[in-house]
Amino acid sequence: MGKLLMIILIMFCNYVITTAQTTSKIDESLQYEIMRHERSEKLRINILLNEQYDETEMRNKTQYIQNKEAKRSFMVNELKYFSQATQKNLISFLTHREAISAVSDIQSLWIVKMITCCASIETIETLSAHPDILIIGWDNEQFMLPEE
Repeated sequence: MGKLLMIILIMFCNYVITTAQTTSKIDESLQYEIMRHERSEKLRINILLNEQYDETEMRNKTQYIQNKEAKRSFMVNELKYFSQATQKNLISFLTHREAISAVSDIQSLWIVKMITCCASIETIETLSAHPDILIIGWDNEQFMLPEE
């Protein structure tokens, strides 16, 4: 009986640790929205990736480019290429989920290394275990200007 209890305790601890690791990537406001909505509903989310472009590397690559337009063009192309390369697997996953109507409105934001989309709660939970993701946040509408 004692061995069975120990096995159950170990399995429970493993479940708690695994759940805590995946939900820690889900922002608190998104966790709240997940609790308020049906599992089949899609929520608008922002997915911030772990890997960001190294500013020092960019400075080193552009230090000898004197022309402002040429420097700007190089930086834009470099950031777009970096985002495309590092977001490839995640965009592929989201596109696959889009085919089964679990995701919609996928948009890659190359300047901030973020992807925004509407995703089902199941998809959000799956994304929370993805190693390339830093945090998943709720993309809610907010009025930012002061009222007159």
